[in-house]
Amino acid sequence: MHRRSDGAELLWIDRHLVHEGSHHAFARLAERGLPVAEPGLTLAVADHYAPTRARAAGGATPPIRRMIATLSENAARHGIRLYGLDDPRQGIVHVVGPEQGFTL
Repeated sequence: MHRRSDGAELLWIDRHLVHEGSHHAFARLAERGLPVAEPGLTLAVADHYAPTRARAAGGATPPIRRMIATLSENAARHGIRLYGLDDPRQGIVHVVGPEQGFTL
């Protein structure tokens, strides 16, 4: 953490976890023509809208399938590691980070 002369403090975020709901943030980056600053420190996990049943048959509704696909597209575009629905490491994003040694 760094305290500036004006009293503001800057906190460095060393790891960033994203999920299907992050499409808004990726859209803002695209609007501004910006890349993800540290893709190697970012982990994408399909979990918030992942179907719990009939996953192989595409058990989600069309809008949810689109959100999951958008996460995959954004991860690929920015070079972010993705634990998608077919990845054996996929799970709850805040559990997967520590389980996989991603979070410190």
